[in-house]
Amino acid sequence: TLLRQVATEGLERGPTTYELEAPSGAEWLRDRERDAGWVSESVASKAMDQLAMELDAAARGDDGAHALLGYRALVGGRGLDQDEGAAFRHFEEAAQRAGLPAAHYNLGFMYMNGMGTEQNYTAAREHFLHAVATGGIAPAYNGLGVLAFNGLVGEQNYTEAMYFFEKASELDDPDGYFNLAQMYHSGHGVEANATYALEIMERASELGHWRAPYEL
Repeated sequence: TLLRQVATEGLERGPTTYELEAPSGAEWLRDRERDAGWVSESVASKAMDQLAMELDAAARGDDGAHALLGYRALVGGRGLDQDEGAAFRHFEEAAQRAGLPAAHYNLGFMYMNGMGTEQNYTAAREHFLHAVATGGIAPAYNGLGVLAFNGLVGEQNYTEAMYFFEKASELDDPDGYFNLAQMYHSGHGVEANATYALEIMERASELGHWRAPYEL
């Protein structure tokens, strides 16, 4: 009876753009489905509010905020333009005052690749060492392995590279597994073992390494 009444009233009113009120957030999902490029004003506002809070916290010396802003500047988006120089400065602030292990890793990565600063393998190694000593950061172990394998700081050292790649893989770092598999496949610093290399490469693939499926 109620449904019939609603239908009758609806016919009497004629065509309308009326839509039932939905639970909070549902309208955002509905409109986003209509236009993939649409972003709700509420979501955009919250993102800008978050950015404003991080900028304010960083200005007051909050090292965690500097680390977050470093990520934002490194990848761009979410209210902040991509700026490798700014990313480097934010990570430097977070690393110098609080000694955040992740910030040291990011500085090492940027020094190694010359992003936002001049390429400096010695500085990269120092920051990677700090990251593993204070936080056991898996990608930092892998970075140290890459430096040793290529002889970018001192002589090429396969034994040292193997050690660091193993440490990275013990922490389930996909790059660590990938590089370790390459060493076993090629016999660098260890007796070649294609069977074991395949096993390790499969693990790298399981963890999402982008090149591992090709190598397999």
